[in-house]
Amino acid sequence: MALKKLAISCLLFVFTLCMAGCSVFDDVVHLKNDNEAILASDQNAALLQALAEEYNKTHEYKVWLATADDKNPKEPDIYLLEFSKLVQLENDKKLLQLDMPEAADLPEGFKSAEGCWHGVFYDPVVLLVNQSFARRVGQENIRTWEDLVQIRDVRIALENLSDTEGTRNFLCAFASHFGEENAMNYLRELQKSIEQYGKFPFTSIRMTATGDADIALTRSSYIFQYLENSFPAYVARPVEGTPVNLWGVAIDAKSSENKAAHDFCRWLLTDEAVKRLLLQQNTGLESLNGDNTDSSKLWLNTHYLTQDKADTLINKWLETVRFEN
Repeated sequence: MALKKLAISCLLFVFTLCMAGCSVFDDVVHLKNDNEAILASDQNAALLQALAEEYNKTHEYKVWLATADDKNPKEPDIYLLEFSKLVQLENDKKLLQLDMPEAADLPEGFKSAEGCWHGVFYDPVVLLVNQSFARRVGQENIRTWEDLVQIRDVRIALENLSDTEGTRNFLCAFASHFGEENAMNYLRELQKSIEQYGKFPFTSIRMTATGDADIALTRSSYIFQYLENSFPAYVARPVEGTPVNLWGVAIDAKSSENKAAHDFCRWLLTDEAVKRLLLQQNTGLESLNGDNTDSSKLWLNTHYLTQDKADTLINKWLETVRFEN
């Protein structure tokens, strides 16, 4: 009799869970189907959350963010990553080849030749120029990379190039564009105007804003949140072009039939809401959707995509520029 009561109790418990939509398990594991996709990214969490929420409220498909502390981690369906990481995934045969007519207008180099990934937005290196210094020297004399080494008594603020992915990419993209020896020669000249290298991105910004430096070389994403009418510095891009960090989107090879993954990729590439969110979130990132910038002025790291090649270049900069006797 006791066993019968126990069996009935178990059946009632299971029935209750089903009627409640299995809500007890909702906080433990999210059951995924082809109308839902997991997004993995190295972008900041606030932007990712905003993108997912905007997409989910306007589409029948749903996208969820991969989390490091998930008790039941799942393989991602979608990657939104810095493009060198996408290149590595493509080389490892981990990405799906996509037929994306929406990406037809992307410039060459900003998408995979095999259709495995597509560029979405980029983060350019910019000049942050102290307003007082610009009035003294003249804005027309602070327009090019060559100007930076020609202006007399200029104080330049720059992060240590070996410290972060962003600074390493600056050096790799710079050397990819100008050639390794030309890049090293230029940076050796530039170093004459650098009193010390900053440890953090904000260091260069603060120094330029307070007048302790005249020009900071930094990324747009680091400074965009500070730019107000009263900010004592302005942003300019060297007219001949600048290194950029590129982020692209791709689908995991194992997620070939996932409808949500395909739809989200198309949305990232084409929807005006993405550009709006980049502005609202103060990211400093620039969308490739409808971007009229000459792509030849956006310099990517094309020569140092493996860790070994990048490390060799960084070590060369450390030995022949940073700590040269």
